[in-house]
Amino acid sequence: IPFITKKLQGSFPNVAVENIHGQMRSRELEHKILSFFKGGVDILVCTTIIESGLDVTNANCIIINDAQNFGLSQLYQIRGRVGRGHNQAHCLLLVPRKPLEQNAHRRLKTIEQFTSLGSGYDISMMDLEIRGAGSLFGYKQSGHISSMGFELYCELLKEEVNLVMGKDERVRFPNVVFGEDALINDYYITNSTQRLGFYNRFSRAETQKDVFKIKHELIDRFGKLPWETKNLVFIAETRVLFKNTSVSNIAINKTAVTLILENIDPYKTLDKLFVAVAGFNVPENRSYQFCKTKKGELSVSFSTVGIVASMALLLKCSQLFSVDNDK
Repeated sequence: IPFITKKLQGSFPNVAVENIHGQMRSRELEHKILSFFKGGVDILVCTTIIESGLDVTNANCIIINDAQNFGLSQLYQIRGRVGRGHNQAHCLLLVPRKPLEQNAHRRLKTIEQFTSLGSGYDISMMDLEIRGAGSLFGYKQSGHISSMGFELYCELLKEEVNLVMGKDERVRFPNVVFGEDALINDYYITNSTQRLGFYNRFSRAETQKDVFKIKHELIDRFGKLPWETKNLVFIAETRVLFKNTSVSNIAINKTAVTLILENIDPYKTLDKLFVAVAGFNVPENRSYQFCKTKKGELSVSFSTVGIVASMALLLKCSQLFSVDNDK
């Protein structure tokens, strides 16, 4: 610390340079910090003693030396010492001119990526994924789950705990095969991390409200949806409409909509299912046909004209297999 301080004093002779560290006497430490608060000290060289508890509104730049040696939570806390006033702040991370360890590189990229207000939760999730969640029931208190990812780990753990306790609360979504492009183009959202984030949110949506919320956020942040992204929203909406129903697979193209059924729920008999489908009178439905798949599963196909008609018919089909109705 004294060496760096002396070097900075030689490079910047016209500014006040001081240093602080945890081995200082409390009175001297307090004097230097208060002087920095009041503007009497221009450059403060310090250890991680400033990691938390300091609110310096006039500090607008912080340089972290050997940033690869710090943990994510430390980097996040130290970075938060600047930018607490009205002035634009900057945080510079210095690393040696040599290849970094994989985890160190991931920590630094995480700090670089998450800079918006309220990003602490995202950083903590990445920190947990990098370091591992540890063993929940065993004696080990460290672990490594990067091979599967933190979210998948939590989902698998929840399912297994529920099975052990005799509770099967898994949400079942149908597989949807769509005959058109359905994606978020890179010209619509240029940042790949943001695109992956929206894909993840669509895959985890469980209600129409969740899907519409994501859709409105996309429009609000990035503008009018391209047709490929509209198709992606449609697929997400289809999945939640047929959630926990007897429909296990859905295929949709320009000429037909096909539903493969695991069982005949919510109908008590096949006759009632046949009657319901026969009475399914919508403009998009030209004809229908029941058949069996190679695995012996029952399927029903509706004939349509055009992908728009197929999409409209499929959304209306959800009424036939709604779990809220006892037929």
